[in-house]
Amino acid sequence: MLKGVLKHMEGVYKTIDLRTACFREDVEWENILTVIRFSHLETTAVSEIYDSLRRKWREEVDKPRLKVVCQALPISKYSDLARELLENGTLSLNELTVRFEGEKDIDSSYCSFADYPHYLRMVEKWKAFDGVISRSTSIHQRLERIEPDAMSLGFADIYNCINEWLQSRFSSQVSTDITWRAPVYAIIDDVDIKDSRVKVKISSHRTMMGSLHLNLLQWKGRGFWGQSIERTDELAFTSKKDLVHEIPVNVDPSFQTCEVDHELPFLSPTDFLDVRLVYDRVEPLEIDRKEEALARFKERRKPSVNPFFSLYNRFCNYDELIDQLKNPQSAGVTKKRDPAQIFERAVSWLLALCGFQTIKLDEYEKFKPRAGKSEYDSVDIIAYSREKSLIIIASCTIGLPKTDEDVLRILDVTRRLEEELFKENSTKLVPVIFSSYGELGPVKKEAMEYNVKVIDSNDAAQIVTFLREGKIQNALASIV
Repeated sequence: MLKGVLKHMEGVYKTIDLRTACFREDVEWENILTVIRFSHLETTAVSEIYDSLRRKWREEVDKPRLKVVCQALPISKYSDLARELLENGTLSLNELTVRFEGEKDIDSSYCSFADYPHYLRMVEKWKAFDGVISRSTSIHQRLERIEPDAMSLGFADIYNCINEWLQSRFSSQVSTDITWRAPVYAIIDDVDIKDSRVKVKISSHRTMMGSLHLNLLQWKGRGFWGQSIERTDELAFTSKKDLVHEIPVNVDPSFQTCEVDHELPFLSPTDFLDVRLVYDRVEPLEIDRKEEALARFKERRKPSVNPFFSLYNRFCNYDELIDQLKNPQSAGVTKKRDPAQIFERAVSWLLALCGFQTIKLDEYEKFKPRAGKSEYDSVDIIAYSREKSLIIIASCTIGLPKTDEDVLRILDVTRRLEEELFKENSTKLVPVIFSSYGELGPVKKEAMEYNVKVIDSNDAAQIVTFLREGKIQNALASIV
């Protein structure tokens, strides 16, 4: 239950990130979807996330029949929030009262611990508890009547509007009333074996580190290496390491990283190493686990499939690259840079990591024809693959790409370049639009009718994952 989760994480969360989409047909405002996220950030930092959303979408969702309200509450207000939902079936948000289908007991709501959120978009690397309270009646037909309010703001439909502001996965097939997410800020970053020594790298919130321990279990395996092996139920060795005694190798105001170094008494390639990260603040809670045959761990010391990405990852890790592709506004706040420039740079990095020779044009983005002084619309990035005899003409936007503007514009530039430079050779020009928006299905479909590829932030995140896994051809196929 949520109440138990919050007891486990007491002292870690500082803020409730509360976002509600609501509508009205008569006098009362009714809940469409409410998302409750618990965060280690201060309320001011969560409020900056809301500011970045306002900058990204240019205006708030504040229509006569449709509103999205965001409020950062100190964690001390949780009991008041839970009590109001339970006793009145309402939420009071910035002088607005939102009514729910009935009383909601979020304290006792069921939760599950998972690598990936069931009901929300993945916006951070941490595993989390999440839960949902569903409604018993449908509101989707009623939402159709107010959909024009969302479309007047430039969104594809009302679900697109709600999902961008709440970072949710809401649709006409979902009956969710309230969903919540409580991250567990500790994770096993890496397990490495050299000779008989095991090194485990762990990142954690500083408040949690004193209550974390690492269990190392070595299970006997059965079979032959190089063919098939399986783990038996016979334990060969076990060890427990309390992380409170480990010296951190990297520290910032909220998080720290440590490396646990341990020597195994003996090694057999067919044995299995089972590494478990346990948080025992209230009772033992296993929050991460890595298990694999010992020889497979050692095999990982072979040269990287994508060494360029491995090198890049030491300067800017893949989580931060994904964040810049998905949330350049938030990255812009922390780095004090223009979100559009951050997004363009992240796209140029992405193309370079895929093997393209990449040039980010910046102030030289205007295409100049051979004759005359006129200039045509801008191109943000050009990228070349000698292997594929292919050039990408890329446009980047942190807004919603429009078919009658963005698609036709990049198509026109591509055609002019083909006519003037590549008419007599086999080099292929591919127009691509990158957007920090997620889930741009309808826009992609319209753009493909003009042979223009649109890559949204979810596609870009998948490309980063392919690169991290060494699946470079999969990454390339996602672009061209």
